[in-house]
Amino acid sequence: MHEGATELTYEIREIVEVARKVESYGIDITWENIGDPIIKGERIPQWIKEIISETIMEDESYIYCPTKGLLETREFLAEENNKKKWYPNNL
Repeated sequence: MHEGATELTYEIREIVEVARKVESYGIDITWENIGDPIIKGERIPQWIKEIISETIMEDESYIYCPTKGLLETREFLAEENNKKKWYPNNL
């Protein structure tokens, strides 16, 4: 392991501590393995595969994006997720 590896932090991992605290108040948490969704039984939708196939052919697709991701993409994913209309413990 690289000597600086112990200094790395990953916000997505640190959120687990917050979620465990929320869970300790009796709120159900749906735990997901975002690092390996296929193992959890998720299927990659065809439309995503098509977009990725087209995008990788564009040089611009290899530039860096903000750490939190592109705002347009985050808004799209939030909208798609909100369509599910599920609320933990009817909150």
